[in-house]
Amino acid sequence: MRHFHRFIAIDWSGARGERHAGIAIAEAVGSAAPTLVRPGHRWSRGEVAGWLAQLAEDDADVLIGFDFSAAFPQRDTGAYFPGWADSPADMPALWGIVETLCRDDRHLGVGGFLAHDDARRHFRHAAGDIGDRFGGGIGRLRVVEAHQRATGQAASWS
Repeated sequence: MRHFHRFIAIDWSGARGERHAGIAIAEAVGSAAPTLVRPGHRWSRGEVAGWLAQLAEDDADVLIGFDFSAAFPQRDTGAYFPGWADSPADMPALWGIVETLCRDDRHLGVGGFLAHDDARRHFRHAAGDIGDRFGGGIGRLRVVEAHQRATGQAASWS
């Protein structure tokens, strides 16, 4: 098993716009406790990407983790977006659609995806706008979220 010396944790906010208080980077070196990188700084996603690119050049012995949902619920209905003919079949296809629809977002956000006529039907949006295919409440759960709730581990959702 590979051993790492440096550990990075990134909280990647889903908020719109350039800079967010919800984007944060923590770092731990060796067995030291983690500390925030640039505490109080309002990071942009582009700035995080640049910081990571520099880190990759400086230190290959680093393990990086992101706190975000890599995919939407799919197993419960057999589709990410039931009723959408172009619903992706798997996670690589999902991210292919997201990449295509969001390629022009200068802040690396997902607004282009959420604005798509078919995709937007499956989400709850700001100002009370709820897609007609959104199931209500907190929405659908991924397998891990359903397990966490069933076992009392957490009350997370996508």
